[in-house]
Amino acid sequence: MLTLGSGTLSVAPWVSGVDPANVAATYTTIYTIGEVGGDVELNIEFQEAEFRGQSNFVIARGYYGGNVTAAARSVELNFENLARFFTVAKTTVSAGAGNSNIISTTHNVFTTEYDDKPTAMYVRFVHTRTDDPDKKVVVHLWKAFSTALNFPFMREDISTTDIDFNAIVDTTIGTDQIIRVEIQS
Repeated sequence: MLTLGSGTLSVAPWVSGVDPANVAATYTTIYTIGEVGGDVELNIEFQEAEFRGQSNFVIARGYYGGNVTAAARSVELNFENLARFFTVAKTTVSAGAGNSNIISTTHNVFTTEYDDKPTAMYVRFVHTRTDDPDKKVVVHLWKAFSTALNFPFMREDISTTDIDFNAIVDTTIGTDQIIRVEIQS
């Protein structure tokens, strides 16, 4: 587990075939939706099976599945940018030519309502390093989902929320990537 401190949280509607070496060319509009006041936790977990053969002790291990999750804690949301993102991120499915069985509908990025499903998004965390303020840690989740977003309203304090993301493999990138962590000067 990699734990990062405060920073910014940005998202964009997912685009197929992004070039990891030139993210800015694909994602021309990235919405900074919040300031992360708490931690960002990246978890990469694998399922494993132990093989013992004729021995009482493990002679080999097999790995057959895994999960990548990112959890941002104490995020102060920027509601203006979040509203812009929601406007752009809604995708519309319309009836094809001659097919009247398909009904036009929209799918929201965060919420799940009856027939709606969350839509994939690109997620980026940017954090200034505490040991060297001239360097930044940038975390890219190429294709991620978030199934819940809470809007807390506090009477006398700054409202913050926790946001969880589940990342999946982006098969449209040449090397099938899930996550990239980089240091920028």
